[in-house]
Amino acid sequence: MLDTDMRLCNKLTMRTDLIQARQKANLTQEQLAEAMGVTQPTISCYENGTLLLSPARAKQMASLLDLEVLAILFPEDQKPTT
Repeated sequence: MLDTDMRLCNKLTMRTDLIQARQKANLTQEQLAEAMGVTQPTISCYENGTLLLSPARAKQMASLLDLEVLAILFPEDQKPTT
């Protein structure tokens, strides 16, 4: 069952930034899910881009993974321009 504050993405965009940050924090998807009060499949959906994080969940994840909230909510704005 999905969290009630999730919104479905229109397209699949792999969130390698979230995966790398979670791995850098030495957390499994299960551990991060437990810390956030969600299920492991929800974390998987965040990472594979099939669900968007709500602002509240983004703030929670940012704190746990030592990321900026805006980097989670607007990852396209964080990419360097060429």
